[in-house]
Amino acid sequence: MTGSNDSTAKAKTQEVVDRLTMNAFGIVYRNERYVHGSYGFATLRQAVDYAKQLKADLPKNVAERGVANPVIEAPAAVARQEARPALQPTSAHVPVRPVSAPPRPRSAPKAGEPPRWLSSGELLDLGGLKISGGLFYAGKANNEAWRSENCLVDTSLPVAANAPADGGASDLSYWPSYRGLSASVRRAYLEWLAGGRRDPDAPIGLVFLYFYGLERRLLHEKAFQDAEEIIDEVRSLRVVYDQNGSFSSYATRLLDVAEVVRTSEIVRPPLLAPAFSTFEMPLATRRYFGAVLAEGRAFDADDALLWILSLPLWFRTPVARCFDELCALWRLRFGERHPGGLKVRAPKTRLESVYRAASGRFETSFALGAFPDICAVSAPLNHLKEMFDACVQDLDAFSRLLGRRPEGRGGLEAALCLPRDLRATPMARGAEIAREALFALIGDRKMAVASVKQVADILETPLAEPKLSLPIQRRIGGMLDQLDIAFEPDRRYGETGLAPDGEMVIFAAEGGAAPRLESQHYGAARTMAEIAALAATVDGEVVAAEFDQISADLQVMPGLSPADRVRLLAVAFYVLRAPPKQQAALGRLAKLPEGARRGVSAAAIGAVLADGRVEPTEVRFLERLHKTLNLPQEEVYAALHRGAVQVDAPVSIAPEEPSAGVAIPPEAPRDPDTVAFDATRLERIRRETNEVAGLLSSIFTDEDDAPTPAKAEAKPSSSAFAGLEPNHAQLLVAILSADGLEREIFDARARELKLLPDGALETINEWGFETFDEAVIDDEDLLMPVAHLAAELRTMGNLA
Repeated sequence: MTGSNDSTAKAKTQEVVDRLTMNAFGIVYRNERYVHGSYGFATLRQAVDYAKQLKADLPKNVAERGVANPVIEAPAAVARQEARPALQPTSAHVPVRPVSAPPRPRSAPKAGEPPRWLSSGELLDLGGLKISGGLFYAGKANNEAWRSENCLVDTSLPVAANAPADGGASDLSYWPSYRGLSASVRRAYLEWLAGGRRDPDAPIGLVFLYFYGLERRLLHEKAFQDAEEIIDEVRSLRVVYDQNGSFSSYATRLLDVAEVVRTSEIVRPPLLAPAFSTFEMPLATRRYFGAVLAEGRAFDADDALLWILSLPLWFRTPVARCFDELCALWRLRFGERHPGGLKVRAPKTRLESVYRAASGRFETSFALGAFPDICAVSAPLNHLKEMFDACVQDLDAFSRLLGRRPEGRGGLEAALCLPRDLRATPMARGAEIAREALFALIGDRKMAVASVKQVADILETPLAEPKLSLPIQRRIGGMLDQLDIAFEPDRRYGETGLAPDGEMVIFAAEGGAAPRLESQHYGAARTMAEIAALAATVDGEVVAAEFDQISADLQVMPGLSPADRVRLLAVAFYVLRAPPKQQAALGRLAKLPEGARRGVSAAAIGAVLADGRVEPTEVRFLERLHKTLNLPQEEVYAALHRGAVQVDAPVSIAPEEPSAGVAIPPEAPRDPDTVAFDATRLERIRRETNEVAGLLSSIFTDEDDAPTPAKAEAKPSSSAFAGLEPNHAQLLVAILSADGLEREIFDARARELKLLPDGALETINEWGFETFDEAVIDDEDLLMPVAHLAAELRTMGNLA
């Protein structure tokens, strides 16, 4: 218990040290980044180092505020501790601007004295309030220029004894002026100044009044000796009032200009995840690019990425959430496309800057050197944007995972969600470890048998009892695909699934080597492989020669890829290794009605004859099949001799009484060594092969794996989801109506609506990007709406 208390005390102490450090260096914590000025960093240490580069010493007002130098007093704590989010300002805890106590009372302006700037050490006594801290203009407006200056605290104007209950919010105009305020609102403003200037509930108009004076002092009067103090103050204000978009924009603009005017040194701004969309490129960035263009130097990967991030664009969620991964991916791909860097032609337009004050009272221009203006260049941008968008798109799955489980970064599942480009980097080390473990199981063999638990442990996937759900099986399959491993039984491509206490056959296959299920060749070959494996077990003993024969037969079957042949061999191998499933399948096969068993035989014979020739291996297959089906083997030879079933006499599954009709004329003589076939016959054979595959599906189906019907759902009106086609809207409603929709049910529903399942899901998520700037459906264990959008989607679909 003592150790726990010590840890808690140390954590609280470190939190205090971090907060003091951030206050001392003007650092704020926003969007999971430590921000100093216009730049953000992953750790507090990085932000402090950057701040120290900009100014050799701590801010001048730190000593005056009585804040100790935490880097000097507690260097070990700051050096050891990784970044921890600072406390965010709330109504219960807000950073108050401290001043020395007591302040040195310099000659504060009297009621009739002309206006002037009050420094941080001055005290103003006005309206019964003692306002310390300075950093604003005060005095009597004795000419028209000062009377029109909205930031001036005119000491000659009356101040009420009490402020309005709402702080004056209802009386403040868009461009407030101290002279234009009522006496009671003046009181509210002076109380805000005297109270520390950090009340998060204060009307934003009062904050702007104060801000007008800060920008006037720095950029209109160009009092650069006060730059550090003013910059620190604006940063602190932005921490408290950043939620107001207008104030945040003006404050950011002032800080941007201040960074440029206070130093002539040109350095590349650090790469930062954009906290918000900007209306124009930061001035420091424009100056840096101007220098690069003037030198004629090629842009490297970080230059190009900085260019994109500095554009006035709206960036999707993965940019901020996966910024480190995005940078790494961008550098790899940029290096491949532009190994020598990207040459950008300098424009004729010169760089210039005009600052338009938030107060509306002045504007000023700054000489930034005779540099080209990067904002006048557009030629390479389309190419760079396409590269950038592709990187962001490829991080979508990783971003969605972190959105659900932020702690997942660094784990195996997260590593497998990363683009393959990053697999060789430390970011994806977990995937490489898992891949090595799986390939060690296979060794130098073509395939290997492993327990499902063994593979699941490598994949860090817990197994449910007594059976594995379809989503878990799909998850295992997807992860193995990413690791270039295929397996059987794979429920995605067949009717048999994995069992928690069962075995699986694994083999190397790039990307999982998904079979072409629509291929007639593959369907017929799988049918033969499964029945051949069953036939090999009829005598109760499987010898190596029988498995070798199945392998040899698969090698000569047409229309199969090398990966298809290995997978079908794994299918046969699994059937041979699962005695209970063999016996169950054989029992179900033998129990089929005679018409159905003859249908299986006829379709298998038709598949053998489909290519116009009969191989000895195919004859042996048909012999084993007839033995399994309890049909006379002599019928095999008779059927082959006849050239399979006649076109006008298809095999029926149930007996049928023939009706009278016109006699069929005899066939024309033909070469006895040639098997003739036509397009009609071939199409019928293919159809019958599919029928047999359907029969085998029922033979090999796990009895407990029937899909659960979806809940009844409401049908959306045509306008429920604006911009989404009605059939796709029905699918979206089905997902929203269910507590997690299994992919199999979704696929069936999509086909009912005449839609391709994968394409339909993609269409719904594309609509999501157009509407919410992100996907709306997570395709993971279950099809689920993205958590933070679920309520809004249900409201849109009238499901709330």
